[in-house]
Amino acid sequence: MFGRYCFSFLAFGLISMSYASPVELKNNDELPVTTSSTIEAVVSLREHQIIGVKQILQWHDKKHGGIVSDEMGLGKTCQAIGAIVCLLRSNNAGRHLIVCPLSVLRHWQDELLRFGLGQLHVITYIGNADARKMIREELRNSNDWNVLLTTYEMVICDGHSFHWTWSSLFVDEAHRLKSKKSSLHRIIREMSVEFMVLLTGTPVQNSISELHSLLSLIDPIGFPLYDQEYFVMKYQRTCDKQIALELQHILSNYLLRRTKQMIHFDIPNRSELIIYHGITEIQKNMYRAILSRNYKYFENMGNKDIQEVGKKMSLLNVLMQLRKCVAHPYLFNGVEPEPFTEGNHLFEVSGKFFLLDRLLAFLAAKGHRVLIFSQMTSVLDIAQDYLTYRGYNYRRLDGSVRAEERFAAINHFQADPDIFCFLLSTRAGGIGLNLTAGDTVIFLDSDFNPQNDIQAAARPVKILRLVARFTVEDMILCRAKRKLKLTREILEENSDASSRLSNEETDLEELNTEKIEQLIGRTDENGHWICDKKEQVESFEAKKEENEEMENMYIFEGHDYKQDLEVLRSISAESKSVELAEVSSVRGTIVKQMRKRLSKSEIEERQKKRKETLERKKKLKDEIEQKKNEQKMKKWLQSGYKSGSLPLREVDEIQDTDINPSYGPYFVYGSVTDAQKAPTDNSDCALIIHVVDDSGVFGCGGVFDALREKSQQIIKTYELAGKMGDLHLGDAHLIEDIASEFPITPLRQSSQCGDNDVVSEADQSDLRTCSKWKISVVLLVAQHHRKRDSIDHNVLSECLKKVAFYATNSNIRSVHMPRIGYNMKNISWYMIERLIRRILVSRGIHTYVYYSKGKTNSANGSITIY
Repeated sequence: MFGRYCFSFLAFGLISMSYASPVELKNNDELPVTTSSTIEAVVSLREHQIIGVKQILQWHDKKHGGIVSDEMGLGKTCQAIGAIVCLLRSNNAGRHLIVCPLSVLRHWQDELLRFGLGQLHVITYIGNADARKMIREELRNSNDWNVLLTTYEMVICDGHSFHWTWSSLFVDEAHRLKSKKSSLHRIIREMSVEFMVLLTGTPVQNSISELHSLLSLIDPIGFPLYDQEYFVMKYQRTCDKQIALELQHILSNYLLRRTKQMIHFDIPNRSELIIYHGITEIQKNMYRAILSRNYKYFENMGNKDIQEVGKKMSLLNVLMQLRKCVAHPYLFNGVEPEPFTEGNHLFEVSGKFFLLDRLLAFLAAKGHRVLIFSQMTSVLDIAQDYLTYRGYNYRRLDGSVRAEERFAAINHFQADPDIFCFLLSTRAGGIGLNLTAGDTVIFLDSDFNPQNDIQAAARPVKILRLVARFTVEDMILCRAKRKLKLTREILEENSDASSRLSNEETDLEELNTEKIEQLIGRTDENGHWICDKKEQVESFEAKKEENEEMENMYIFEGHDYKQDLEVLRSISAESKSVELAEVSSVRGTIVKQMRKRLSKSEIEERQKKRKETLERKKKLKDEIEQKKNEQKMKKWLQSGYKSGSLPLREVDEIQDTDINPSYGPYFVYGSVTDAQKAPTDNSDCALIIHVVDDSGVFGCGGVFDALREKSQQIIKTYELAGKMGDLHLGDAHLIEDIASEFPITPLRQSSQCGDNDVVSEADQSDLRTCSKWKISVVLLVAQHHRKRDSIDHNVLSECLKKVAFYATNSNIRSVHMPRIGYNMKNISWYMIERLIRRILVSRGIHTYVYYSKGKTNSANGSITIY
C-alpha cells in the first residue's frame, strides 16, 4: 500500500525506516532552485510524526480524508507538510491548499521552508483587495507554484477565487468548521478537493454534532450532512460504554489522536491549580443588585449602561453583568472615582486583582514569566493599567492587534527575558501560538468552551485559574467539566482514568510569600518550577468529584434570587391590574401636589448658597490640582526629567481652496525612517511624526520597530514620560536630533499626488544621490490605551497644531509621517488628509505620507514564493 510513498520517502530522504526517536532526515537529492534564501539540509521528525505522515497517506489510498487530532505541541504542522511532499513526489502536477488562522500564518511559512526541503513553491494569499488581485493574477499566469497558503478570512472573502482542483486541502485549527451552517463550512465543502485533512486538537468541543460536521467534509459519502440528526441520536449517549466503544471504532478509521503522555513526550510535568477567592464588599453589593434587578443601585452610581438596559435586560445580559462584576467593578461606568488616576485602588477594589497582585509579586521575584488570559478585552485594559502602575514590562495581544504587530509582539516576548507578562485574550491568543518563553499561565476567568482554555495553556508548566467561589464563575467551571467529559468519552478509550486538579481556597489577607509558595509550588534557583515526581500530570480535563456542582447562577450567599424575582413579577402583575381597575372606575381628574412657591428672598438665598458651593468646590479642585502639580514637579526634579511636550498655540486653518499644492502632501512608498525629499524642499532639518497611545509602553511592529532600530532614545524618552505621568491625549512630545547626519533620497517633482496616485518605486529608484540632514521625532499622543483601534480627530488636530507651531517657529519645513490610521476601523482617511492639508501644508510645510512597501511574508499582501 505504501510502496510508492516509501520509495519517495527514502529517495527524498524524508523518512528513515528505522523508528529511532528523533529520526534524522537528510536531504540527499539535489535541490531545485527556489526563491528562498536558505534550505535546511537536515531536519528531524520524531517517531510519532513519521507514523502520522504514513497514516495520512493511508487515508489518501483509501479515498477519504482524516483528522489529525494530536495534542498541541506534537507537530501536526510538520506531519502535514511531510504528507504534502510525499504526495507531490507521487504526482508532480498536483496543487495543494493550506488554510490556517491568521495568528499562525507566519509559523506555517517558517515550517514550509524548513520541512519542504526545496520541493514546495509556496504562494501566500493574504492582504488588502488590491494586493489579493495581484496575487490572483500571479496564480493564473504562473505555473511555478504548487502550494497556496491562506487564512479563513481570505477563503470566506474570496471563496470564488479558489476554483482550482486541489490534490489536497489541509485545514489547521479545523474546529472552526464545527458548524455545518457556517459560511466557511459551506465554501470548503463546495471546493473541488480530491483529499482533505483536518488538523485540530479539539474535534469535539460542545456536542456530537460538531464531530459529524467535520466527518462530513473528509468523507461526504460515508457521513452525508442529511444524516447528522440520526448520527447524533445514535451516539449522543456516550456515557453508555458500548455506544462509546462503537463510536471509537468508527473514528479509528478517520481520526488519529495522540497525547504527550501516550508517546512519553519529553516535556516537564504540567500542573493546574484552581485558586478560589472571595470578592470585595462593593462587588457583593453589585452582585446582589444585578440578581435582584435593583437598577436604582446603579442609578445612584451614575451607571448609564445599565440604566439604558433597564427592565429589558435579558438572561444573557444578566450573565455577562455578573461576570463583569466578579472580574472588576470598574468594568461598569461610574464606579471608578474621578479623576481617573492609577493607584492601589486598581487592585484593592477587586478580589481577583488583589490576588493577582500578590501572585505577580511572587512570580516576578522568582524569575518566572507569565501569560495572563481573559475572555474580555475590557478586563485586559484594566490589567494593562495595573501592570503599568506596578512597573511590570509587558506585551499585549488581542483580536484588535494587526497581524504585523501580533508577530512582532510574540517575537519580542520570546526573545526578551525582561518582558515579564504577556496579556492575551483567550480566543486570539489561544489559537496556535507558540509562546514557550512563558512558564506560567494565569486565567483571570474561564471560557464556556473549555477547549479554548486548554489550547491557551498547552505550553507552560504551571497553570493558575482564579475563580470567585460560589459565584457565576463556579457555574461556568461546572459546565466546562461536563463538556470535557464528553470529549474524553468520545476520544479516549480509558476515559475513566482521569487526572485530578488541585483545588485551593485562600484567605487573601494572609497571603504572604510563604503561603503563596505552599499554595502554587516551589521554584529552583534558575527560576524553574520544581515538580514533585509523585505528582501526576494534571490538566483542566477533570475536577474533584466531591466538589458540589453549581447550576443556578441566581444562587448567591445561600439565597435563591430567582424565586424572589418570580414573586416580584406576580406582585407586580397583580398591582398593575388593581391600578388599572381603579383608574377606569374614577372619572375625576388627578390633582398633582404643587410645590411651595418660593419668595424672592428665598430664591436669592438659594442662588447665593449655590454660588458659594460652586466656588468652594472649584477652590478645593484647584488646590488638589496645584498639590498634584507640585508633587509632579518635585518628582521630575528628583529624576532629572524635562518634559518634551510642545506648547499649544492657535494655528489658523486655511480653506482647501487657499492651499498651495507645491508643499504636498506627497504620497510615497517606503519607510518613514528612510527619508524622501522633493526638489523644492530645501530644509536642512526634518520632523518624523508618529501616533502613539498614552500607556507609556512603546508599541511593536511596523513603524514602532523602524523607530526602535533608528534610535533607542525615542523609546527611552517616551517610556520615561509615561513613568513621570507626562502622557496625555493631545500631547506632542519632541525628541530632538535622533540623527544629525541622516541620509535622504531625492524625490521627483511628480510625486505630489493624490491618495490613489502613489509615486511608483521606479520613479524613486533612479534618484539615489543622497544628501544629509538633521532629524527629530515628534510622538503624537492621539490614542487612548483602552481604545487603540480609533483616533479622535479633535485630539489629532490638537497634536498637529502643536507640530505646526513648533515647525514654523523653528524654521523646520519638512514633516514626514506614515499613513495615520492605516488598517484601523472607524478611521476616515479623508478627514485626516484634510487636517494635514489645513494645518501643515497650508503653513508652507512640506508634508510626506509614507506607504509601506511591505516585506516578504508580511501581512501587507506581498506574493511569497519559496
